[in-house]
Amino acid sequence: MNVKLKKLVVTQLKIDESQYSENLKLGDVPTWDSMGHINLMFSIEEAYGIQLDSDEITNAKSIGLINQILQKRISK
Repeated sequence: MNVKLKKLVVTQLKIDESQYSENLKLGDVPTWDSMGHINLMFSIEEAYGIQLDSDEITNAKSIGLINQILQKRISK
């Protein structure tokens, strides 16, 4: 589990840690709406020192997919 991502998601989406899972996806919690998604992506970019492209932002619709994107980006 990516602890850094978990802390970021819990804080940004204002959810309880028990709600966090690889299966959590856009729309599952009220704070992960379209605006919440953009804010989450900006927070991820800042925290990891990366710039996500538009396809990555569009495709990052679950914690599992975000983890996949981050693993690809960090391993480069």
